[in-house]
Amino acid sequence: MGRWYPAPASVRRTFYYSVRTYGQEDAVADLLPALGALACPVGMGVMMVMMARGSRRNEQRAQPPSVQVLREEHRRLGAEIERLERADAERAGQAR
Repeated sequence: MGRWYPAPASVRRTFYYSVRTYGQEDAVADLLPALGALACPVGMGVMMVMMARGSRRNEQRAQPPSVQVLREEHRRLGAEIERLERADAERAGQAR
């Protein structure tokens, strides 16, 4: 059989560091699936908080319409209803 020679110092150092850090790399690799699984619920929670903030801001700024604006809207909708009823009556008269 051949004679056994010790490995050079650079090889021994590389082997030592790779064995020493193997457990740390393995722990990080084990955490990756857990981080991926947590990304979805955490992202959803962040979006819910941001949307709630936005809706609260809009509610505070919204002013109820004045009586004048409501009367104008009522008049406009009444005129639209009359126009549609006339058009419907004309179509019914032409179909006979």
